[in-house]
Amino acid sequence: MRKLGSRGRLVVVVVVLVLVATCYQFRGAWSARLIDSALRRQPGVTFVTHTVSSDNGFGVRTASFNVYVSGDATADQLSALGHTLATQIHDSWVYGGLGASFIVMRSAQQSYPAQSGSTMYVRFEPSRPTPEAPWRDWLALSKGDYAYEITGSAWPDNTDLTVALRSIEHSHDPLSASEFATSVRRLVTDFPDSTVGWTVFDADTNNAPRIRSDRGLPNQAQLALWQALDQIAPIDGAFNVDRPDRNSFTLDALPPGPDVERVVIAQLQLIKDSGLSAAYEVEDAQITVRPGGCSKDVREPQPQTPAEVDLQARLRTQFEQCRG
Repeated sequence: MRKLGSRGRLVVVVVVLVLVATCYQFRGAWSARLIDSALRRQPGVTFVTHTVSSDNGFGVRTASFNVYVSGDATADQLSALGHTLATQIHDSWVYGGLGASFIVMRSAQQSYPAQSGSTMYVRFEPSRPTPEAPWRDWLALSKGDYAYEITGSAWPDNTDLTVALRSIEHSHDPLSASEFATSVRRLVTDFPDSTVGWTVFDADTNNAPRIRSDRGLPNQAQLALWQALDQIAPIDGAFNVDRPDRNSFTLDALPPGPDVERVVIAQLQLIKDSGLSAAYEVEDAQITVRPGGCSKDVREPQPQTPAEVDLQARLRTQFEQCRG
């Protein structure tokens, strides 16, 4: 019997690897089709597509399922849909160890033609808790005339909702912070018990006002402060509502006009008088002041020009309270 040389053994190894990869890809495609079929049978589902991704042709990396739901699909049906997919993924020979993504799409309401539709992204990961998407809030937003676009996401570590009030066509005429707060106040009134993260913005541009919260929507006092700051000088930036020690009003630039310091002092005094814990940040100048708090030993970007370094030092001396 003729023995294989080193070259022959290499050929055999390559052939075996190709066969294994082909078999694994076949199992991945077959398993994805079974999951696809199970989703199509769920109430409220109108259409399903899926994509199987591979690692440079060798083995399956993951799968993504696009699920289109009808306009009258209920929150309970969507929740059941998520649980069905989770069960299918975790019981799968292939995806139980790889995880998968799940995208639910709902068309815009005919009664609100300015809306582009709604999308929910869900990610399942091996050995991680199955996330419960905020279906009820997402569906209520989708059915109302709240915004141009509604997006939700659910990962093992967090769930959130993103609300785009207007399309990018409005990027050159952004709402004022006071106008923007009026739209946010409606959300606060209609979704008082929400505990997911929220991002609400006007149009998809850096110059539009934006509010982000990691748990629920901002309260009425925070919105009132936002409006009051905007009445002193336009707030072209973001309000991040995190833990009390990490709230921040982020301006893209220093307020326009020759009397910059007077305007900044007026805004800082308003934040301090409100009693709300929040940092005042000017992004392009890299100035940060914490009225009533302390920036000592906090690692963050620092101003670069002598004038901005001096301004930050004076503002911190006037408005911060550092002990020791």
